[in-house]
Amino acid sequence: MYEDNSPSVGDQDHSTSSNDQLEDVHNDADDITRAPLIVETLIDSDGSLLIQPFAQRYLAKTGKSNPCAEREDWLYNRSPATAVDLQKYRKHLIKTGVLKRNAHGTLDDLKVNPERYNSTLHQDLGLCFNTFCTPYSCRQKCCPWRHDKLNEEEVGWLLASGTEFVQKAEVFWSRPCEPVKVTGFRLEYGEKHPCHLL
Repeated sequence: MYEDNSPSVGDQDHSTSSNDQLEDVHNDADDITRAPLIVETLIDSDGSLLIQPFAQRYLAKTGKSNPCAEREDWLYNRSPATAVDLQKYRKHLIKTGVLKRNAHGTLDDLKVNPERYNSTLHQDLGLCFNTFCTPYSCRQKCCPWRHDKLNEEEVGWLLASGTEFVQKAEVFWSRPCEPVKVTGFRLEYGEKHPCHLL
């Protein structure tokens, strides 16, 4: 256990001068001037930056690196063309009645959540849950999600961020039999855009 040496409310000295406050501002400014040094350390072997606009803006504003922003930018830069934002497509499916609520009242879209393979909603592959995550056949007549096997580019991207998912998808994809590849999945509804709508 550690000791809490911070002053209690009654012990605090409220006589901080404006010089102390200015010194804090100058220290923050020094951190921001060091930001380019941090950026230079995040250059890939091919010379491209590993972080892109959102992370760069955060870095310039705060002088600190943001791991979440860097991960989003890394995912976006290395994502295959098939990893797109499918939120409008999902809303379209709800509006047209293709996706329905289950007995508990929750919307069961039967799609693999991109968090399962360490991605985000902006880089969604639109994979059918039953086809890629269970040993069972897809139970929908015309599934709105993707049944096609993962291609090499997608596998490479997923291995970089979601190794466990790729291993399960390889095992389950062909069980109990190879899935019907003709589905209602429409990639054209997806949007490929920079993270955080820059």
